[in-house]
Amino acid sequence: MAFFDPPQPPAPRPAPQPPPVWAGPPANTLPAALATIVVLGRTDDTVIALTGLAVYPAGCDLRLEVRSRRQDIGFPFGFAHHPGRPADGLLVGVLFSDGRKASCPNTGSGMGAQLTPRNGSGGGGAFTQDLWLWPLPPAGAVELFVAWPELGIPESSAVLDGAAVQTAAGQSVELWAPASAPETDNGWYAFGGTSGPPGVAMPAPQVVLPSAGTPPADSEAATAGVRTAFEKAFTAVDGGPLEVVVQDGAVLAGALAQARSNFPQAVGTAWVAVAGIVFLDPDRAAVSFTVHYTGGAGFGQQLGYAVLDNGQWKVAYETYARVLGWAGVTSPPPPPRRP
Repeated sequence: MAFFDPPQPPAPRPAPQPPPVWAGPPANTLPAALATIVVLGRTDDTVIALTGLAVYPAGCDLRLEVRSRRQDIGFPFGFAHHPGRPADGLLVGVLFSDGRKASCPNTGSGMGAQLTPRNGSGGGGAFTQDLWLWPLPPAGAVELFVAWPELGIPESSAVLDGAAVQTAAGQSVELWAPASAPETDNGWYAFGGTSGPPGVAMPAPQVVLPSAGTPPADSEAATAGVRTAFEKAFTAVDGGPLEVVVQDGAVLAGALAQARSNFPQAVGTAWVAVAGIVFLDPDRAAVSFTVHYTGGAGFGQQLGYAVLDNGQWKVAYETYARVLGWAGVTSPPPPPRRP
């Protein structure tokens, strides 16, 4: 009889949990490289530059570089490890064309977007830091800001092409199906199942898009059109007349005004994240999307539809009316349409 008891078999390890989309790039996808070298700010002896983007379907890594001839600076991206970095340190910010913005370190001015520090290294006057930008910026101007008061670099900015970023996202390669979010209460999803950046709910459940049908002749342009319609229709920043981006939108203008009156904070901070687009035929698309806002409970990811109306992709009337219903608004019935 042995003196020592045989070792007990190890407890089974829980399956690794995928990080939420706002926290970093997915492990199941190879990014598309968007080559660029842009000097963002400089003095005679120090330069801050953007030296490339690694673009994924839901966001992108920004590669920032600092080069300096000074001998008295340490690692400039200290906010990656010390969120309380003094205000005179290096500051980085991004502004989307639709008004969403993010900063690092988080100065409290971010709205609808997130900059998350990731890999960083350097020494001897050469430093590198990757910042995960989520969500993917929409088409239009993407303004990248830097400032470093301590070294005499004032706030300055450069403009990137959001359309080029969107195009690059379509060139990323998914290696295998993403892992589904766990149904447990630990790990990334320990915050009531809706972990996300401050003030942004990120529900774990995902809707299932229907099977694809015949796509439009120019599917890339159609995809961009659908995404733009949803982003403009569900964003607090005024995107112009509602009928431009919503089917029969003029009929829903009164309902939108009532929703704004009922819940001014939610409507005033709303923005949308489009997760997937599937074309049912050349004139219709199914869309998975999430409307984010502050001042109210989130409704999670939704299945909606877009239609091609007189050559313009728009959010379907019924989809927009359903979202307005969250604010306790009853929309009028859609007007008769020609067969």
